[in-house]
Amino acid sequence: MTEPAAARSSVPSGLDECVLASINGNVPVGIAFVRLAMQTGTPEEFAHALAEASRSPLHPRVAGRLEQLRRLAIRHPGAWSIVRGVLDEVSHDRAEAADGAVAIAHCAAAFERAVQTSPEASVALYSLGDPDLLDAATNDVVARMHDWGLLARRRTLLEIGCGIGRFQKALAGEVGRVFGIDIAPAMVETARQRCAGLANVDIRLTTGVDLAGFGDGEIDCVFAVDTFPYIVAAGDAVVAGYFRDAKRVLRTGGDLLILNFSYRGDPVRDRADIADLCGRHGFVTARIEESTFRLWDGVAFHLVKRGK
Repeated sequence: MTEPAAARSSVPSGLDECVLASINGNVPVGIAFVRLAMQTGTPEEFAHALAEASRSPLHPRVAGRLEQLRRLAIRHPGAWSIVRGVLDEVSHDRAEAADGAVAIAHCAAAFERAVQTSPEASVALYSLGDPDLLDAATNDVVARMHDWGLLARRRTLLEIGCGIGRFQKALAGEVGRVFGIDIAPAMVETARQRCAGLANVDIRLTTGVDLAGFGDGEIDCVFAVDTFPYIVAAGDAVVAGYFRDAKRVLRTGGDLLILNFSYRGDPVRDRADIADLCGRHGFVTARIEESTFRLWDGVAFHLVKRGK
């Protein structure tokens, strides 16, 4: 719920509108931290923005949100530098590329560098590089996957863009088998180390254009967590290719879960694109949910394969 105008007007004008929305409670506090980090040029500017807001009269709920943000900054004194360091390597607002191969190569190189800055922040900026925060956010998503009926001991899952293997480790005890694919060798190596000893986990390096190496009807659930924005940036042909291959590798009635479709900031366009892709590639929409997670503002698109 948005705060009354009186509450909004009491926030210093120096804070960007998206930061104001974050303080007002529209997104999790970790996302608010990232947005404020993106709006400030130095750690000192970040601290100044918090201090200036703290000195103003605020609506109690806004003040409570601001205090959460301030405490998060105190607990993670190096987080601003980690967030900006990853952002310097991996752009989250890059224009859509005309050449899919160029976009994929750019993305692979960017994540090769980002994982060296912070493995945790490279896959989830809002973790602020904190393994415990990343685990909490991962478990939050896994809990929702449980709620949506995507997990069972007999099921085989495949993640597109597995990064450092956080979901493979979290899901190993929940499903029969879980695969992860990624385009960045350093990510794949980190994921394999994280999942060492888990017999039902398989991490593979991929080209970034398809699901080659997986058999027809082999998978019960294909999922992608904050990966499709980069696929969308690579162009329509790459997006369509993944939908075609997802249909091929999924059994009839299998699930395709996309958590965040794009970073375009246009939810109407995202929904229209998803509807068009479903119609062309044999999926139906089971659910579209916003504000689903406690620690992350990802939008969930749960699709189901129909027919053969």
